[in-house]
Amino acid sequence: DNYLQLVAEADQLFKAESLDAAAIKYKEARALKPEETYPQDQIDLINNRLANQKEINESYKTLIAEADRLFNQQSFDPALEKYQEALNLKSSETYPSAQIAKINARKGEIAQAEQAYNEAIGRADDLFTAEKWEDATTAYVDAQKLKPTEQYPKDQLALIEQKKSQQRSLNENYQLAITEADRLYEEKDYTNSLQSYEKALGFKPSEQHPKSRVSAINSLLEEQRQLADRDYNEAMENANRLFTLQDYTSARIFYENASALKPGETLPKNKLIEINTILME
Repeated sequence: DNYLQLVAEADQLFKAESLDAAAIKYKEARALKPEETYPQDQIDLINNRLANQKEINESYKTLIAEADRLFNQQSFDPALEKYQEALNLKSSETYPSAQIAKINARKGEIAQAEQAYNEAIGRADDLFTAEKWEDATTAYVDAQKLKPTEQYPKDQLALIEQKKSQQRSLNENYQLAITEADRLYEEKDYTNSLQSYEKALGFKPSEQHPKSRVSAINSLLEEQRQLADRDYNEAMENANRLFTLQDYTSARIFYENASALKPGETLPKNKLIEINTILME
């Protein structure tokens, strides 16, 4: 009869998830046989399912909107969680699955970029430690290209420029000191030359040229001191002998020689005063 046909059509629509069309058929069947409970039970079931589906749809839309917002902010892990929640609600939807695949691909790219950046920074830091400023600059620029927003390579590049400026200043000061030291050395002004070589070593302690010259000058000055001591002692010995013999004129000459050899010594000066006093009597 018509009732059974309507119920059969409604059941078929219900199984096909055409819930609105199924509800219409169940209502038509209910109108034919109000005493039958099956059509109303199915109508209630459809209403509950539609209400639940509406709630799921609203939750799904909310989750997708939040996931998209996080995705656009590149907050990939929180976005991934939201897309997964949306997919759990509506497993047949392709959009959250596609977005999850995008996120996983993007995270893989980020991981590779992070690894490449860290390797580039490691190379740059090694070159920086070795004070290879030009090579380090190139390496930091390469790292900066991989992660343009990172501050560290920018700071290191600025520090390299500062180091290079300091190195230029140090080289200039060293060269000035060496030039002056070499000039004085050629003029045999060993005392002042020694000071200039030591000044140059203050700028570049590992340079061999000033080291060698300092060693040579110290040897020369020590030899000169020994000769001066010998000549001074000989002059004083002759002066004292002549003084004892009361040959004051000759003694004065030797005391003057001794005083010239060691201007800081007071004994020959005192003897000269004593001789002058004797000669004036």
